Amino acid sequence: MFCSPARQVISGSDCSSALLNEATYNQVFDIGGPEILTYKEMLLQYAEVRGFKRRIIWVSPFISPRFSSYWLYFVTSTSYNLAVNLVHSMKVEVVCRENKLMDWSVFFPSEGIEVGTMGI
Repeated sequence: MFCSPARQVISGSDCSSALLNEATYNQVFDIGGPEILTYKEMLLQYAEVRGFKRRIIWVSPFISPRFSSYWLYFVTSTSYNLAVNLVHSMKVEVVCRENKLMDWSVFFPSEGIEVGTMGI
């Protein structure tokens, strides 16, 4: 299913604090947060932090990416092309192969989703 691949999410403030440090200049890094999560796990964490009532997330192997793209297009204000690209991107696993920044003292991950959802 296209909601199962893992993601290693990083907040914008963590990313900028790591990349604006002089020790990281002129180098290439895979950068990701400390946790590896699926979309389902991210949605459940977000709901918990925001205080939403816990809901069951049902993943159906019968719902195709094409159907999901149409649903996203009709239910939100996004364009169909963007909906297709968003849905297809959910099939790709996004995990750091090598996360050297976590070993350095220049990178201190924030408190996770609580920080990322402040002000929402």
